[in-house]
Amino acid sequence: MIQGSFRDKYRNNIYKTLMAYNWVVSNCSDSKFVFFVDDDYFVTIPNLLKFSRDKKWDGRDVTFGHKQCNPKNPVRSKSSRHRKWYISEEEYQPPILPPFLSGGSVLTHINVVRKFRIAFPYMKTIFLDDVYVSLVAQKIGITILHDKRFVNAEVRRMDFNFIISCHNYNSTDYLDKAWLKFKKINKLPCKQ
Repeated sequence: MIQGSFRDKYRNNIYKTLMAYNWVVSNCSDSKFVFFVDDDYFVTIPNLLKFSRDKKWDGRDVTFGHKQCNPKNPVRSKSSRHRKWYISEEEYQPPILPPFLSGGSVLTHINVVRKFRIAFPYMKTIFLDDVYVSLVAQKIGITILHDKRFVNAEVRRMDFNFIISCHNYNSTDYLDKAWLKFKKINKLPCKQ
């Protein structure tokens, strides 16, 4: 377990993200790929590994995940039902958010992680960590790419032979049921 010296609350997710990038570069520099994933995602590891190996990285600076493509207005009202994402104009001035990868499930190359780590100290942070990482990517020429196998919605009936990750598996019971279904589909031994 890796622990940072900040309070574990939503507005501090940016510190977790920065800490993760620093830790990976310092401790996993021999890795080829890096997969950042939140604890409420179901991940089909065989699909993730196949995707990582099949992608033609060709030295390209890219990162994959679920891309939020439609321009959205930042939440500017603290009374909004989406107040969790409230960000003042002092924190972030533009009237729309840029395209960004949902931060809960992102795959990239270790060289890209190194570039992020170098760039982070030179850009003002915002608490929306996935938006921040995509802003930095845009600034330093890293392409963020959408792949439909990174699912950012709660989907009860998943095609486990297709998806890489799926969001909203926020209970151990739900994760266990998904894992059992995945094993059955792929005819894996049922030992637990």
